[in-house]
Amino acid sequence: MNEQQMYAPPQYRPKSQQEIDADNLSTLAVCHYVAGAVVAVFSCLFLIYALVGTFMVRMPASSFRQTQYGASQPYGATGHIGTNGNDGQSSSSGANGGDGQAGGFGTPGTGGSPSPSGNSGPPLPFNPGYIFVVIGCVGVFVGWTWAALTIYAGRCITARKHYVFILVMAGLGCAFMNVINTTLGVFTFIVLLRPTVKELFEGRRV
Repeated sequence: MNEQQMYAPPQYRPKSQQEIDADNLSTLAVCHYVAGAVVAVFSCLFLIYALVGTFMVRMPASSFRQTQYGASQPYGATGHIGTNGNDGQSSSSGANGGDGQAGGFGTPGTGGSPSPSGNSGPPLPFNPGYIFVVIGCVGVFVGWTWAALTIYAGRCITARKHYVFILVMAGLGCAFMNVINTTLGVFTFIVLLRPTVKELFEGRRV
């Protein structure tokens, strides 16, 4: 072997279509695993709703009351009794010589606008903490279920089975209008709809 053959650079051999498909499917499966893990982690944020709702449920029902507003009153109706025995609205002269509409030492009313009364209203018909509990539980359930299905879809890609299920998951991911799910769904369609990839799932599409 001469020196030229010893130091000759290795010749580049292009990959076959089967090798390209295998690499793309392996990358796609890993992306499904990562996306499922990310969704599972962010779904844990709904546990905060459940914890806050549980804390509110444990509080007494008297802690949650409706806001009660008093009846509207005409202007000047809150005036005090004048020195001549008439009320502030109809007295002709007050103690300080003011007009009869305002009364002796009266103050103008609210002009017909409602004002909150000092007393609390009746208790709410239900504890609002249950709403937070329901939102938290539903959010965690939906998020973890989607994460598990996404990871299972990646496992199916590795095993070359359940072709239709993988396409359905890709379509649902695009429908969610989420950056991660939409991007993953688009690339899943690009790879799985390739004729050479379809042949790898032949006989195991369902």
